Amino acid sequence: MDLSRERPSALMVAIAFAWGLAEATLFFIVPDVFLTFVAVRNGWRRALVLAPASAIGAVCGGAIMVAWSAQDPAAVLAILEKIPAISSDMIASVAERMRGNWVFAVFNGGMNPSPVPYKIFAAMVPQAGVALAPFLAVSFVTRLTRFVLSTILAAAVSGALGFLKKSTRLAILAGFWVVLYTLYWSLAPR
Repeated sequence: MDLSRERPSALMVAIAFAWGLAEATLFFIVPDVFLTFVAVRNGWRRALVLAPASAIGAVCGGAIMVAWSAQDPAAVLAILEKIPAISSDMIASVAERMRGNWVFAVFNGGMNPSPVPYKIFAAMVPQAGVALAPFLAVSFVTRLTRFVLSTILAAAVSGALGFLKKSTRLAILAGFWVVLYTLYWSLAPR
């Protein structure tokens, strides 16, 4: 597959990277939103080319959270608890999981039906005694896997709805994200 024809603009790459970085730190809407819109609007190949930029951004954001948490864990915890859908119970659960099989915890955290924000896992790295380089490597693989899967799923659904105009498919996707986040934020423990 020749992806050179699907090369996105520098602006799209910058948005994908920045969104990954922002969501891994303090922003609360996942890069999957941007990537799925690109998949429906511009095609799955272009979105797949952008997925690594979001994953690299997430890894950079994860490194920031690790460094910040190593310096001032109390401040990080206080900020995390102010982010929508993050609770002290969720943070405590992640801290416990990170002390166990942290690789599985990081992978499962972003892949289960009610995902746990990656930023919490990154913030727990110093307290769990996890080495930075392996954590960032696992982070890249898990974030990229998730972004690729969400992109492919959005493209597949869009393809199945190919009888609809693109604007209608984009509206359906927007509705999906609004409903998903409404449910996620309203059902998340506080």
